[in-house]
Amino acid sequence: MYGCEVWGVHRAPNVEKVHLDYCKTLLGVKRSTSNVMVYYELGRFPLLYERNFRMLKLWTKIHGSENCIIKSCYKELVANSNKCKNWATCIKTILYDLGMNYYWDNQWVLCLDSSFLQLTKQRIYDQAKQELHFTLETSPKCRLYKYIVSNVELQFYLQKCIPVIARKWITRIRLSSHNLCIETGRFYGISRNSRMCIMCDKNVVEDEFHFILQCTNYNDIRKKFIKKYYWTRPSTYKLVQLFSVENTKELCNLGKYLLYAFKCRNNI
Repeated sequence: MYGCEVWGVHRAPNVEKVHLDYCKTLLGVKRSTSNVMVYYELGRFPLLYERNFRMLKLWTKIHGSENCIIKSCYKELVANSNKCKNWATCIKTILYDLGMNYYWDNQWVLCLDSSFLQLTKQRIYDQAKQELHFTLETSPKCRLYKYIVSNVELQFYLQKCIPVIARKWITRIRLSSHNLCIETGRFYGISRNSRMCIMCDKNVVEDEFHFILQCTNYNDIRKKFIKKYYWTRPSTYKLVQLFSVENTKELCNLGKYLLYAFKCRNNI
């Protein structure tokens, strides 16, 4: 991000790839995991939004500068912004996308102070949240996750003192980064309704709900680590409740259940 106030006009997809690869490694999930879920889980945003804010911050500094050379260079960029794409064009685009065209059109008479930067930062991240929320709501891979999370923030269980292996299994099931038939069937072109559980005879889709609260193959493990309330008359609402618990012991037990249940599944 060094010097991005100037080069930030480039979308830099390779920089974002490094950012996401690191986040996925940190969470212990597959590279194919949906990016939007990773952003939500860690309370992160695409770095593009940070670059946009830093560019606007430099823009305000230029307006407040008494350096005649810098001012002359900027005025030249503005004069040529309609003829070719340059740094000033990108500033204009960012402001127009934020609905703040008033500040661009009246930049020579307005005082661009800290209150402007505060408003700008709020608008930028509000826009980022809207775009991530839209992706979350429309992505078929986020069918469960969208009910678990409510905001783009570091999720509570990541801040709890629980074993790393337990935390990683919770993350994998939350972010659908696992090998249950509901996910692996996608790669083999199997329709969603035909991705049946291979571990029991219930003849139902092997998704996270069935794996955690229903499959009879894991009854002994389930009774040991998960409270009876959840697997007695199970429902999606109870599954969401289970993923929302903040008690450290319950989170550890959930992680242990997932660890031993997947071991049992993979050994057959």
